[in-house]
Amino acid sequence: MKVMRPSNRELMQMFIAQCIPFIGFGITDNGLMIIFGEAIEQFLGKLMGLSTMGAAATGNLLSDIAGIFLGGQVQAIASRLGAAEPDLTLEQRSLTITRTCKQLGETVGITIGCIIGMAPLLYMEK
Repeated sequence: MKVMRPSNRELMQMFIAQCIPFIGFGITDNGLMIIFGEAIEQFLGKLMGLSTMGAAATGNLLSDIAGIFLGGQVQAIASRLGAAEPDLTLEQRSLTITRTCKQLGETVGITIGCIIGMAPLLYMEK
């Protein structure tokens, strides 16, 4: 049985439905990692002799934990913004074109979010 290809509109809807939450995830993950990493390096790093990379890794751990707790909120905001996946069958979801649009949405979203999440760097002392 031949599976009907999703329409271009449905593929764009899939792209946007993935892109928006990943923008939110990238902002929170990168932004918090920078903020936490800097704070850890400034305070605990000097106190405990923690290296810059150790502080960065610890900041990443904390931002990932925050991401787990904030993930539901980011997804809820994305849904309120209209980022809903199209109503596709399982067969349509498994098509290469659909999976590609989904992955491109995630990739573009995380890229935009991580770039925005670098904003705390603008306010840090050099």
